[in-house]
Amino acid sequence: MSDWAGQVARIHPWPPMRVHQGDAGIDVSVWGRTYRFGNRPLPTSIESAGREILAGPVRLVGELDGELIEWADQGAGVMLHSHNDAQTVLVGYQRCQRLVLNTAVWIDFDGAMFVDVKVLPGEGVEDESPLVVPRLHLEIPLRAEAATLFHYWPHRGQGILLDHSADNSGGIPAEGMALPFKPFVWLGWEEGGLGWFAESAKGWQPADADRAIEVERDGDTVVLRLRLLDSEPAAWKDQPLTWARRPGPLLFRMGLQATPVKPWPADLHKQRVAFHGSHHIAQSRDRHQPDKTVFDRMLEDGINTVIFHEGWQPIQNYGFSDEPDKVREAVDLCHDNGMKVLAYYGYELASLAPEWGDVADDVLVLNPDGVPAGGWRRHPHQRDYVSCTNSIWGDELVRRIIESMATFGFDGLYLDQTNVPFGCCNERHGCGWRDAAGQLHPTYPIRAARTVMRRLYDYIHPRGGWIELHQSSCCVTPTLTFAHSYYDGEHLHWEEKFRNDPLNTVGLAAFRAEFMGWNFGIPADYMASGEKQAFPLVHGLLNRPLPTKAETRHRLWEAFETFDVGSAEFLGYWRSELPVSAAPETVKASAYVRRTRGDGPAEMLMVVANLSGDQPVDAQVTVDLAALGLDGGASAHDVIADKAVPTDDGRMGFELDPLDFRVIRLAAT
Repeated sequence: MSDWAGQVARIHPWPPMRVHQGDAGIDVSVWGRTYRFGNRPLPTSIESAGREILAGPVRLVGELDGELIEWADQGAGVMLHSHNDAQTVLVGYQRCQRLVLNTAVWIDFDGAMFVDVKVLPGEGVEDESPLVVPRLHLEIPLRAEAATLFHYWPHRGQGILLDHSADNSGGIPAEGMALPFKPFVWLGWEEGGLGWFAESAKGWQPADADRAIEVERDGDTVVLRLRLLDSEPAAWKDQPLTWARRPGPLLFRMGLQATPVKPWPADLHKQRVAFHGSHHIAQSRDRHQPDKTVFDRMLEDGINTVIFHEGWQPIQNYGFSDEPDKVREAVDLCHDNGMKVLAYYGYELASLAPEWGDVADDVLVLNPDGVPAGGWRRHPHQRDYVSCTNSIWGDELVRRIIESMATFGFDGLYLDQTNVPFGCCNERHGCGWRDAAGQLHPTYPIRAARTVMRRLYDYIHPRGGWIELHQSSCCVTPTLTFAHSYYDGEHLHWEEKFRNDPLNTVGLAAFRAEFMGWNFGIPADYMASGEKQAFPLVHGLLNRPLPTKAETRHRLWEAFETFDVGSAEFLGYWRSELPVSAAPETVKASAYVRRTRGDGPAEMLMVVANLSGDQPVDAQVTVDLAALGLDGGASAHDVIADKAVPTDDGRMGFELDPLDFRVIRLAAT
């Protein structure tokens, strides 16, 4: 079983952690973020992406003996327990009328903070009357401008079965939100935010299970409220405070992680990715040009990263090949032609694996009725079930992956939901928990999934490798942080409405919250757009595995690489600093802007997209040339059509079909 407070070692690109102690408390800084504990056991300030995101200290509120709990400032504090480059440990304390609050806080180098909240009796033996605590909530007040979007996971159940919906992401409604227990909730804006997480609701007693978590708007503040107790805790009810029967602490385990979690890679736009079902790239014929092999087509397309999908290993997710020489030959062929190879791995234990009989009962994810999750059919004939990273199979999976990478020379991984902490009730490996009535509930092993991802990243990243992570609507940042990039949207791909009308089925706010990655600090690829790239492009996503039949494929690659978008600032249509306006309403414009030093003119690569799924429009775009230092004159060039775009003092117009776009480069004349 994973250790909630496990020791860690720092990994590039995160710098060493910094700690500052003073009379005002303790500051802990990681890349891009600072957590401040102002002589309190819980954070009093969190800075991320250059701004303060808390509207006030994180607080524990409630009732005690018929009165509101009032925590005393006097005597409260926080102490530095230990610190190194990779992890800082703090302990905190505070008291109120008849209670004591203790905390233990572990902050890792990537900004993931694990918090134990312990509430215990505070009076001496002379006061034997029972403690009456009918309400205890933890509240995280966020500044309203830093909490406009939300994402939570899972959409429903244990996260096994996927909903064909993006309803678990979007804009925070004016009336707020109420949710049943979710192991991960993120609130933020397009460039950052704060994730809260917990592996289970053990110890929680919300009055209404559907309102265990609330998001409430209150003027300039958005409050994330965790309803830990709405009734007297079962362990304390009617218990006198005698030495013989003094009740123990109430324990609530949870975590926080401010985002973005790491620097954005500058050379992402140079990756040209292609998938193939197996390692037979030199033998398989291209389905669009049957006179050529898949490999020939990759060479023509300038592909530099190849993903060997499930077919390279006959036993699903096992790291074994019955054609090891052919796998090595295919990898060598790619390497000889300047291509990197990523190998598919997932999260399953296959019935075809020889270890099945020995380990299945111990490692599979179970629902509360003891039924294994999954059971998907694969070729050759087998069924694959969801394994739990909190079991011995987590270690075995890491071992097998590292061994196969060394054996076959893979450069990285294409992971299929390996980061997902599927809800698990398998008590044989420590998952699941039982309430006072004995009912079994799932554990979501975030720490174990995080450990698997961190170990893989620790092996692959220093060797110049890459981890592509495919997940569906599970942007749980403590596990996602150890991917170089993520794929999202397969759960939407299967229904045409999401491809043909993303504006009304996915929505702009949901896309900005979940699918573009800027807010998490992890690049994203959107899997539900098919041939229609307008929606991802206007959000700053140049999907690296662009559809083979997309007419604009090569010109998009060339345009983004020639402009070197990695050295430019991306200004989305939602940014007030964007010097571009567009009409009508379904037309959105975003831009990559590169400014020269001093007062010199800027360059801009602009994406203009009609996001309507069924209506062509006459798009009207106005660029504030003076804001770009281009008021001395500017030219506009359509890089896809390779032709000049007529402009009149920054104004231009053109027709756009449904889900069509233009990519226009502006520069000084």
